[in-house]
Amino acid sequence: GTGLDFHTLSEHLGEAASRLLGEILVEGDVLGLPWSRSIDIMTQSLRHLPHVDVVQLSGAMEVPGGNSSAVDIVRRAAQVTGGASSIFHAPLLLDDDVAAGTIRRDGLVARGLAQAARVTTAVMGIGAWAPGLSTIYDAVSPAERQECLAAGVTGEIAGRFFDAGG
Repeated sequence: GTGLDFHTLSEHLGEAASRLLGEILVEGDVLGLPWSRSIDIMTQSLRHLPHVDVVQLSGAMEVPGGNSSAVDIVRRAAQVTGGASSIFHAPLLLDDDVAAGTIRRDGLVARGLAQAARVTTAVMGIGAWAPGLSTIYDAVSPAERQECLAAGVTGEIAGRFFDAGG
């Protein structure tokens, strides 16, 4: 082994991703960021980025040991870029489809979600469908985990499931 624990490895990956983002973005781009542990870590490493707006791509989750929301992530990145931030306050997961639809129709949330169409570059966290490797996996019930596994889910990106074929 390398002696690196998961958190240290995540910090190194976050630093590398933040440097790469500095090479990819050009002035006038629009950066899209969801809530994700890895995106949170990456934005803590951001130092020098071109002037770009930053758009929130998902709602947020509360996780043990976490202290950043999707709003915090977007604002932190926009502070580095000097661009505008487009945010909304909403949870990433809800137990009820009706409640989710109601929140999506809320004026501030709907306008925030519509800003995703402006995004030219998005950085996403990818969660493997396994304990400790996806905050969604860890947040849902055992029955929901099994239902997803039976449907072939192997991972998720911002709460969107995918299988081995993508």
